[in-house]
Amino acid sequence: MASMAAARTMPFPCAPVRVCVMVVVVGLLMMIGRVDGLYSASDKVQLMDSTNFEKWVFGSKAAWVVEFYSSWCGFCKGFAPTWKKLGVEINGWRGALRLGALDCADDANVDICRRYVPVGYPTVRLFPPGVTSKDFEGEQIEAVVRETVESLISRLTDFAEEVKDKYNMDHYPHLRLLRDEDLPPTQPGDLARMIVIEGSDKLSEGDIDTRPLLLESALYKGVKAFRISPNHPFRNQLKIQSVPAVIFLDKNGNIAEKHENKILLKEQVHLAFEHLLGKEKVLESFEYNSGVPRADESHSLRPNTVKRAEYPPLIPVHMEDLESAIGYALRHEVVLKREVNGQPRQALIKFLQMLLVYFPGEDLVLKGLQEVEKYVNEHISFTGDEFKQFLDPLDGMDGRGLIPKSKNYITCKGSSDK
Repeated sequence: MASMAAARTMPFPCAPVRVCVMVVVVGLLMMIGRVDGLYSASDKVQLMDSTNFEKWVFGSKAAWVVEFYSSWCGFCKGFAPTWKKLGVEINGWRGALRLGALDCADDANVDICRRYVPVGYPTVRLFPPGVTSKDFEGEQIEAVVRETVESLISRLTDFAEEVKDKYNMDHYPHLRLLRDEDLPPTQPGDLARMIVIEGSDKLSEGDIDTRPLLLESALYKGVKAFRISPNHPFRNQLKIQSVPAVIFLDKNGNIAEKHENKILLKEQVHLAFEHLLGKEKVLESFEYNSGVPRADESHSLRPNTVKRAEYPPLIPVHMEDLESAIGYALRHEVVLKREVNGQPRQALIKFLQMLLVYFPGEDLVLKGLQEVEKYVNEHISFTGDEFKQFLDPLDGMDGRGLIPKSKNYITCKGSSDK
């Protein structure tokens, strides 16, 4: 057994061009290496996976904005700081809208990612409250990597206003400007009102958009929030001289706080509500969990008997690196696709043919690759799920061949999990 383990991990020379080419191609295809997600428990982003995505999104009273990413993706790594900062900036909106992230590099999330990621990463989708159909794919924000925190806040504010207008969610603030309409009457259970009187009827360049401020009110039970124009009759009832202004009313309609000629910071809004309601009226939020830990699978293989080329090693390459990369490419990246046909199918065929020519692997693995090539050649079109069902039996147990499942990187592990 010791000799078998030594044979499995012994580095072999990378001097022969064909082996180096194969290593580079596989590396470029899948960004070799095991990584953890890009978000942690300290981020104000809900960590989602296959066990909780549907539970949280479907039937939720809050809208969800979910980033589907892959932890090896360079664009995703570059976008992660923006998503983290956005989570901090809109954390007070979580009574109306919540931010999530799901790592498509995790094998357990393949089915979800196949459904919601048609092209590439990162993909951000908007889900309104009350979604019940699993066929609903959400609204996608195109070219999201070009967005800034500020532009995303503006887009999500527009989305929240659309949700309020379309579904009339009672706990959502009234984001649409009321010019002369009466404010909705007080309902049983209403404890406070927040009224923002705008400085003008129309938002001009340089003006502050007060809608994000109103969304902070969704964090509290029994609160209604409104925007009214400077000419609204209610302004005279409140005896407000200077605008813009922010007014807080208690459950009896009396003014509890009045701030004229200014727009408050969100921190000031929360202080006002805490003074008026007490902290116990804050809506409960989800815990920011660390997600489900990933466990490596293992398999047993015969010792590698490939003849070593008699060249001095330039780069140490381990068989486990190559097998892990190939297994990840086939069992994860291809399985992620909704459908494989046309040019993607031809590219997969060429990839498999290249492996069969240049991969210096064991007979059992080569036999598995032959089975895969045969399947792809015989099927003009197939889904990721069909491909997964075909791959599952290729575990080396019945002699049909083996497509590795483990991700035990050695040389290609890198200096960090990120």
